[in-house]
Amino acid sequence: MTKGTARTTGWICLLALALQACATTGAMDDLEPEDDLAAEEIGRDVPPPWEVRGAQTDEEARRAEATSALSGMRGVASHVEQAGTELVFRFWAHNGALTLLAWRRDARGAGNNIWTAFRRAKSKAAAEDVRKVADIVDRHFGRWFNQRHEVGRSASAPAKAEADALDEVKALVDHLLK
Repeated sequence: MTKGTARTTGWICLLALALQACATTGAMDDLEPEDDLAAEEIGRDVPPPWEVRGAQTDEEARRAEATSALSGMRGVASHVEQAGTELVFRFWAHNGALTLLAWRRDARGAGNNIWTAFRRAKSKAAAEDVRKVADIVDRHFGRWFNQRHEVGRSASAPAKAEADALDEVKALVDHLLK
């Protein structure tokens, strides 16, 4: 960024801040001054919002926050193409508001090498052959479906399952390409 660009950007930000302050001040014209408050109201602590809201309002707010959080998670997960990939999301929660702080891949998906190996036979493969590969994947990886996988805890078992499944798929591909 050049010096002239930085200066221009600074003036634009200052102008936007000034306009926002003017708009805020104008919006407060209908408020009554503190002198018009009853004596018992002056200096009284304002209760926190969760003490004065109704249960229905709180439930609606929770649902809206959950929907927003799920939308953010869906946006991240939509770019993950590896089966079995585990994503970990970290949220900050304050007064019912959820803010997505970070996310990471905890475990890489398994099985992509199997489908890559099968791709060699795509010109001769039929729907039944795809079902066979899916059955091979189910047979070797089925015990981990819908299970939480601790990274590094049992890395040898999935690696062995993938190697065994890969051997079966390569044999199927070799048979198809003959």
